[in-house]
Amino acid sequence: MARAASTAGHNSLVPVLIVVVGPIGAGKSTVANLVCQDLAERQLATAEVDLDEAAFMQYVVGDSHEFWRRASVAAGALVRAWFDVGTEVVVAHGPFIESGGYNSLLNAQPDEVIVRHVVLRVTRRGCARTRSR
Repeated sequence: MARAASTAGHNSLVPVLIVVVGPIGAGKSTVANLVCQDLAERQLATAEVDLDEAAFMQYVVGDSHEFWRRASVAAGALVRAWFDVGTEVVVAHGPFIESGGYNSLLNAQPDEVIVRHVVLRVTRRGCARTRSR
């Protein structure tokens, strides 16, 4: 984690947002969960925010663009709330790029948050292996 000198003369953690993106079935949720477990084992206050879970909390009839836009705004606000209560690392995952919600996620965060990206890719060969199992 990034450390910054504070005015009190000791080091403190700068909040970090880790954004995990990739195609459906690439393993975003699995990777995010493993990262969160690892960070928690290191005694870092960690939270996980899943865009899919935020999306399906709503009961909206209408076009899918509006559905995902609203979910992205809500997920961004939830990430921000975790930082506001002192969480050191938030791992957000889901179809932020595909849904057009990436900017909503980032724009909701405090200026001092460091953003790290994890982009998962799946090859056609990897997809074929997954289907054959």
